[in-house]
Amino acid sequence: MSWKTVTIGEVCDLSTGGTPSKEKTEYFDNGEILWLVSGDIHKREIFDCSGRITELGYKNSNAKFLPIDSVLIALNGQGKTRGSVALLRVKATCNQSLVAITPRNKDELDSKYLFYYLDGKYEDIRRLTGDSGNDRRGLNMPMIRKIFLPLPPISTQQKIVAKLDAIFAEIDRATAAAETNAKNAEALFSQVLNNLDAEDSGVSKNLGDCVELLSGFAFKSSEYTDSDDDIPLLRGDNLNPMSIDFSKAKRFDKNRLSEYHKFSLSINDIVLGMDRPLISTGLRIAKVQAKDLPSLLVQRVMRLRCSKVVNPDFLFYLLNSDKFIKHLVGEQTGLGVPHISGKTISSFQVKIPSIEIQRNTVSKLHSIEERLNAYKLANRKILNNLKFYRQSILKRAFSGELVKE
Repeated sequence: MSWKTVTIGEVCDLSTGGTPSKEKTEYFDNGEILWLVSGDIHKREIFDCSGRITELGYKNSNAKFLPIDSVLIALNGQGKTRGSVALLRVKATCNQSLVAITPRNKDELDSKYLFYYLDGKYEDIRRLTGDSGNDRRGLNMPMIRKIFLPLPPISTQQKIVAKLDAIFAEIDRATAAAETNAKNAEALFSQVLNNLDAEDSGVSKNLGDCVELLSGFAFKSSEYTDSDDDIPLLRGDNLNPMSIDFSKAKRFDKNRLSEYHKFSLSINDIVLGMDRPLISTGLRIAKVQAKDLPSLLVQRVMRLRCSKVVNPDFLFYLLNSDKFIKHLVGEQTGLGVPHISGKTISSFQVKIPSIEIQRNTVSKLHSIEERLNAYKLANRKILNNLKFYRQSILKRAFSGELVKE
């Protein structure tokens, strides 16, 4: 391969934008000028955005119109944003978190070729900011200008782009299918879960009449210990959706366990966080396992202990249903930290079928859950393989292996 190598600064112009004063509503209200921010970069090809500024805002800021077909790159962001690129396909401005990279000579450098190259160098570009210990550092124009770029003849660039377009269209279709399959799997399980008592003709009862409810004890922080050998205290912070994490638990003197036997946990107890009961990944609820014992229940966590007529697995499924979650959301209070009361949990209306029906239902749900989890795992592997394949294709493209000159 006899391609020459240049820096981006040698063949491209770089420009950025600005932000009109947020204190002046006339710079934004009813604006018609597209104004991009770093969050728009994930669209890959940008034809529109939600941000708008007015003509007055444009004239009184550093915002400027960017050349169409420029490659935009995000300068900042601790998540996936920094170093991400997109192609600008519409007349627009941007704030200072984005830089437009524009080939000076379209007969020398194809914009989409540049986009694909920078997309494939994403991890390398992020490392320019010092990911090893300087996550807050952003990219800047001098860094971008110094990035090396292989520059084959324009005809070869166009062949590479056409080949990548075709391959990535197939990858996108396969990715969309895998993601749809995963969503369908979740929807199927939710459908079964949310109809647990739909066919039961029994009388609805309050949950508090079917199981034993107990809120934890207000242990004093002055009594906490530093020894990992002592008893972990189950607080809301130790509750994740479906599991308990005692890795950062507060501890209490194990020699005093008998004093607080009432608040001890047992296998198959269900525990529910009452402060911030819902987090982004689900409900703060778990079923106690042998590995979680011995442990003690702390204030603002509710323990639900089943009687002989209630199967704990059946109850656990029921409490993870949309019906219960909607009940909690509708009753939660608190402006700063949303929380639910014991009364709210106790008043949840349930229909508990016979213990035999409960066991059969649990068996059915276990079977469906196992199949769906296996299915979702297979889909995640497909998505990871497609991501790896995409990167390998980009590497081949810019090492001269994808097309023949």
